[in-house]
Amino acid sequence: RLSDGTDVTKQAKNVLDTTGIPESMPLLDQCQLMGLKLFGQVAPEFIGKAVRKRIRKEAQTFLIRGEKNSLVSSIKDLKQQGVQVNVNQLGEEVLGKAEADRHMQAYLDLLETDGIDTISVKTSSICAQLSVLAFDTSLTRVCEALRTLYRAAMHTDPTQSKLVML
Repeated sequence: RLSDGTDVTKQAKNVLDTTGIPESMPLLDQCQLMGLKLFGQVAPEFIGKAVRKRIRKEAQTFLIRGEKNSLVSSIKDLKQQGVQVNVNQLGEEVLGKAEADRHMQAYLDLLETDGIDTISVKTSSICAQLSVLAFDTSLTRVCEALRTLYRAAMHTDPTQSKLVML
């Protein structure tokens, strides 16, 4: 989520300083990471942009655009290859009820989409402002939200039911 090349370079360097450069990586990748460590401070914006570009390229295989037409088309292609589809929407914890309601509707829409076998749900995305200080109240709200999802995932024909992973 870092947008500034300097921040990306700094964070990547911190990770490399902590973990080291994996020996299991191909030699070219190891050299690129060494270059990041050596030249990151000299040209942080340039290096940061290169890192973000590489991450996007690597992740592209696993990410599908969420717009309905793109999603349906990609799912159809995957199903023709015999792939079971688990959709995990990327996002952060919601701050208010309206935003949680939008996330819930998006999950319900996914459950109605042909070809999707499983959805992965972050509890914090369907229930805003959960608190350990109000555990019982938070638990009740989470259970209500999950009940809605589970009922939508169930189908009279068990072969068409969907799996909801938390």
